[in-house]
Amino acid sequence: MSSSPNYPFPSRTSMYWETCHVTYDQAVEMFNGQTATLKAMGHNPILSSNKLIRTEYPSRYEAQRKYSDETIKKSKVFEENLIKSKDSGSKGAQTLIDKINNEMTPSTEDVKNEQKPQVKKVGDGAETYTDERIPIMKKILSENNIVIRKDWDAKSAKSPLSPDWDFDSIVLHHAGNSFGCSNNIADIQNEHLEKYDDIGYHYAINCDGQIFEGRPLIFKGTHVARANTKKIGIVMIGDFSTRGEAELKINNISTWIDQLDFDEVGEVPVTIHKSLISLITSILNYFPDIKYLGGHREYAEVLGQERTCPGQFGIDEVNKLRSNFSLSAPE
Repeated sequence: MSSSPNYPFPSRTSMYWETCHVTYDQAVEMFNGQTATLKAMGHNPILSSNKLIRTEYPSRYEAQRKYSDETIKKSKVFEENLIKSKDSGSKGAQTLIDKINNEMTPSTEDVKNEQKPQVKKVGDGAETYTDERIPIMKKILSENNIVIRKDWDAKSAKSPLSPDWDFDSIVLHHAGNSFGCSNNIADIQNEHLEKYDDIGYHYAINCDGQIFEGRPLIFKGTHVARANTKKIGIVMIGDFSTRGEAELKINNISTWIDQLDFDEVGEVPVTIHKSLISLITSILNYFPDIKYLGGHREYAEVLGQERTCPGQFGIDEVNKLRSNFSLSAPE
């Protein structure tokens, strides 16, 4: 006794998949493979004046041959009607034809409406953005065991943030005299929320080398005055400047504040250096077009501004990183 055919039905005989009894308006459903089994078992997901039937055949091959012949006949009729509809100016018919030519699976909704790109709203104050950015953002987080926003109790952004992508630069900052190794990313966010919509940096690293997610990578940062586009901002939580390392500019309050070096840490700890190597390696893997890496003050100089961030010890770290990754200074 031969074994029963491998069919998804409670029967030892093969059954004819009568799936093509549809009107023109329903014809697009024949391309939807997800409903094929339901139709074959007599559960038609679309309304039709033609009943679906089960037919027993002596062999699965006879069933397949019959199914193939019937499908070809009805497909030809469908194709003729579809072309007539397209020639009459139907945008829906043209959309369907384009999908078939591109070996895509259309749906009834595609015929009724123009196809719209899928977008999501994710994160605090999120603007819409394309789905392919989300996996990259998450992979960088997971590859470096980064503490995500919800795990450090980040506050929501005050208003929607501007999207950004296709980065070409990495900017290294230090938290400065206001924040030492005893501080955390929440302290920085609280200060930034007084003047920005959210924390300005994309990533923060404490003196133990732990990396934290700052502003989600899909959004433009706020860490280089008037020049944040396509720049990933990373802040080291600590003060890596030397006392009096730059001339005090009384008429530039931002520079003046930078000189109040009350919490010197000294050289960048090895723990931070190792985390920077790991993080930047991941970033460059997903953004191979990044060409520049610099300290905040180097980008400021290009723009005609004066800053001391990330401090002289921070600049020493920048030089090590540039050499390690063969990246260029800002220009």
